[in-house]
Amino acid sequence: MKISVITITLNSSKTIKKNIESVISQTYQDIEHVIVDGGSSDQTINIIRHVKNNNIIISNLRIKGIYKSFNEALKMLSGDYFCFLNSDDYFENEYVMQNLINQISIKKYLIYYGDINYVNSKNKIIRKWKSGSYNKNRLYFGWIPPHTGTFFSLKLLNMGLKFDEKYSIASDYDFLLKSINLSKHSLRYLNFTITNMRLGGTSNKNLQNIIKVFLEDYAITKLYFKFPLFTTFMKKIRKINQFIT
Repeated sequence: MKISVITITLNSSKTIKKNIESVISQTYQDIEHVIVDGGSSDQTINIIRHVKNNNIIISNLRIKGIYKSFNEALKMLSGDYFCFLNSDDYFENEYVMQNLINQISIKKYLIYYGDINYVNSKNKIIRKWKSGSYNKNRLYFGWIPPHTGTFFSLKLLNMGLKFDEKYSIASDYDFLLKSINLSKHSLRYLNFTITNMRLGGTSNKNLQNIIKVFLEDYAITKLYFKFPLFTTFMKKIRKINQFIT
């Protein structure tokens, strides 16, 4: 059972080493790490190439746009399941993959998801995303598993799963909803933390981006829900819980 890890880089020299080390340190070793670089001008590529690991696959096609890069990475996978690990993020500990494999050995689902921590530049936990067990009705109330804490079966790609590149900032939300629909709600909650995700993502970078992600979320919810504005607002409100759990 091979697991593919996807990382997109662009001038990620300050964080990519920790990212890669968190993959290499996994006790479960049947992993490939697919890294697509968007044309870094710093030492990112040199750092990646100096890591002694034969399971790293590098694509340096200088693709513009994170979702185009993700779609390129999806074409390169050979694993049975895949996940996304942003270049400034890292796995919570060395047992993440083994714990996943243990769950897969019990019963196979098309999607597995867990929890994530938001951390600052000093790796201190600022807030937690506790996903909880899956219930279809929770989707209507803005619930969604964390993009960087979810494992997808490669079978979903054969069903047509990919990122919609017309969304510039919220295509991961569409990707998750589409994957859930394609899986016919074959999800399993992993009751442990998958990823430490650094704060400072594009969607919250400034007021313009906050408005843009809201509008894109609304456009996406119109495709999946009867009352899209309600779901969009609830998606934002749910983030409050991350500060108190």
